[in-house]
Amino acid sequence: MKYEFRKINHHLVILLIIILVLSHFIICFTHLFGSSRANGEKLYQEIAEQYEGPITQEKLNQITEEYDYVCEIISQESIKESDYINDAISYEEYSKYRNELHECKIKEQQITKIYQQIVLDKEKNTDFINDTYLKYLLNPTRIEWLLFGILVILFLFSYSTEKRSILNICSCTKCGINRIRKQKLKWNMLVCFTFTTLFTFVELFLSIIFDGVTHLSAPVISVETVREYSIFNISVLSMIGLRFVFHFITGFIILLIIELCFWNHFKQLFLKRVI
Repeated sequence: MKYEFRKINHHLVILLIIILVLSHFIICFTHLFGSSRANGEKLYQEIAEQYEGPITQEKLNQITEEYDYVCEIISQESIKESDYINDAISYEEYSKYRNELHECKIKEQQITKIYQQIVLDKEKNTDFINDTYLKYLLNPTRIEWLLFGILVILFLFSYSTEKRSILNICSCTKCGINRIRKQKLKWNMLVCFTFTTLFTFVELFLSIIFDGVTHLSAPVISVETVREYSIFNISVLSMIGLRFVFHFITGFIILLIIELCFWNHFKQLFLKRVI
């Protein structure tokens, strides 16, 4: 294992890995920070904070009342305009209505979205959380290309420095090839585990910063992008753990496939050398 580590202990490789890890952090942070500053998103977060947590009857009544109020104000626009033109209402009454209408139109989309998550999806959703950030971090369609890129870079650099040594060991010792394969297998598992843990820590760290610790215990079906894919009603923290396992296994399989290709290449070189 020390031998494997010495091969990647090169300043260019280390610098490249640091850049890729920082890129992962910057990409996640930029997306999350940008989402929080998007048009309407800040208002959504302010309204959502009032309803976060387990969905109770009180919250159902509150959001239903607010939703009905917004719909009613907006639906009266043409009627109020007609009444004002026909002098059925005063300027003060019409001006007051226009202010209410302006406020309702600003938050109509946000109120409708929260109403749908709490009232219409109450059979699926037992908790309501502000999933502005989690719906990106836990999106099943998001692939960690940077993580897999780091693993492939480490693998290729490891093999590129030892072509001659592998051929010599395979030529001199009967069990040399099996010994090298075992060491490679252990090294690949260690590298996958280390960098998958690092990437998961970055996501968990950002989730805590933007969403807080309480969101980690909420059911994962509360997150919009996960709801339709979720089979089991597990917590957000458990979902992060499953993502860790998935990325670890996927990364290890990728390295295993590449390793098989390399060993076939070395095998052909060895046979040519023997002949």
